[in-house]
Amino acid sequence: RCLDFSVLLRATPVSPDAKADAKEVADAEAAASGSTVSEEGKVQELASREEGAVESAPCFSMGTVPLPLDISDPEGGSKILGGPMGTDGRLLIRTHALLTDMHDGRKKMFLGTNGRKLQMKVGVIMAGYARLSLASSLTFTVQPTDQNKVVDPLETWNSEEGWERVYILEGSSGVWISFHHSHRERGESACLHFGLELEIHPYEDAAKMIDCGGPLVGRSLDPQEMFPDSLDVNQAEDESKPFGLLAKPLTFLKQVQRGFLKKISFSLRITSWVGVEVGYNFFTSHAEMDIVRAESPSGNTAIATSELDFLHNSSSLLNTRLHVGVVLEPGDYIMRVADDHYSAQVGGSSTACFPFNFEVRIVPQRAAPTVVSVQPHPSVPITRGVDLVVTLRFSEPPAGTVEDVVRCIYLGGVQAATGGSLNTMEGRFASNKKSTIVQATAGEGHLVWVIGWSAQVVAKMTTAKLRIVGLKSNVTQKLFRFKPPIYSIVEAPSGRPWSGAAVTESPSPQPASSTDEVEPEQPEESTAKSGSSADASSDAGAVKAEKGSESSGASKGVGEIGGVRASSGAAATD
Repeated sequence: RCLDFSVLLRATPVSPDAKADAKEVADAEAAASGSTVSEEGKVQELASREEGAVESAPCFSMGTVPLPLDISDPEGGSKILGGPMGTDGRLLIRTHALLTDMHDGRKKMFLGTNGRKLQMKVGVIMAGYARLSLASSLTFTVQPTDQNKVVDPLETWNSEEGWERVYILEGSSGVWISFHHSHRERGESACLHFGLELEIHPYEDAAKMIDCGGPLVGRSLDPQEMFPDSLDVNQAEDESKPFGLLAKPLTFLKQVQRGFLKKISFSLRITSWVGVEVGYNFFTSHAEMDIVRAESPSGNTAIATSELDFLHNSSSLLNTRLHVGVVLEPGDYIMRVADDHYSAQVGGSSTACFPFNFEVRIVPQRAAPTVVSVQPHPSVPITRGVDLVVTLRFSEPPAGTVEDVVRCIYLGGVQAATGGSLNTMEGRFASNKKSTIVQATAGEGHLVWVIGWSAQVVAKMTTAKLRIVGLKSNVTQKLFRFKPPIYSIVEAPSGRPWSGAAVTESPSPQPASSTDEVEPEQPEESTAKSGSSADASSDAGAVKAEKGSESSGASKGVGEIGGVRASSGAAATD
């Protein structure tokens, strides 16, 4: 049967800013053509309406990928995520996903197990993503195709900003993995933006990956040996000198079934930005980290909690990290780092070995203007065909309007330029011109900026250096210092995770010194075009991603960990 019908859709703006937005578009077009821009457009700070547009944007879909129909079939749509699952039963997916109202906010993925016994760990990160979607409701289920009941998780870790679950899959030819974003009220956002990490292994891999006799373990340490008891920030000698970078490289930590908890004390004499990163293997560990005041080290009052993010290539031992970045007032503080394990994970052995690394960077308020963090981490390959969204954290607010700031930021030699407010840019970020239109938003007193390059721009690159040229602080009017990271662009990420065997891939960028650079005010020519390579830099991994917000306690603690949880929120990140 056939049905012939037509549909008419009409959109009428109800915002009083619509007229002003139209004026911004006209000014931007006039500037591009060399005409005179109206005096009203020549402002040096963010206008109140620009701030309102940033805060009220209902949904930010740049950089997200739709979930596939099947993660075990080559034709199931999972290649852009690193799929499908290999014939060996292994798969790692790390992505930024988006659910909409299509199918009542439901999305089902099929996983064919062929009767094998598999172990699956799933992590959902809400955290700062909630700011980009204004929604946080997500239901997750795993159901065998030949049964009416769902599979109960072997272990669950929950917090307000995300969760992790471990499942054992057996006794069926396949399972449905379902996500559901239900609407509790009519006015709720129609989309849900979240981070997803999903790793699958044959059941036998779980024991091999934590075996202290494995081919990569070598010498293992007790957690008390790797993490120091205290940090000597030493701000008494020079209150404008950064702490630098404390870097503990990849080390296997020998642990018992209950895991570990380590407290690291430090003191600040002046207001400083504190960035901490803990790298680990997502499948073997449930790491936790937060910062509390020294007077309540065992309480449930974390003043900064960590956020889960991706790290290195899929096949790396360290494929995930917790990172926290927050501005702290003078005082005494304690970092708390912990690892928790699911029931009987260590098994009959008294101890098992888990890969970790650890980094700390502290930048005092009186230091030179600095870009203290960038996300995503430069060691994570960027997928061609997907928008690239970069989050930058400045030690001081940059000077100028949104257009002024973004115009100083280059990706692979491509200069970014706004076309007006966030509202007017929404349908205009894609461009075939050298100067690409981007979407931008700012938060935390304009210290955190989110910049997005369209997939059309990224598709032309093989490697790309992120540069900030001629951008000055609004406080000191000095140029920002920034160590440019280099990103690699790939057709599709590798979905083959480390499984306990020796690794043959080239090493990921190593941490470098905290000495940042000042770019000249005039930009160089394009440094990364199609088929070209960006300048090599031994410091590509030196820039640390960041987040920061206050939040409360976790659903499950380890020892005295209290407020530490698997992932947490940020005012304006990701």
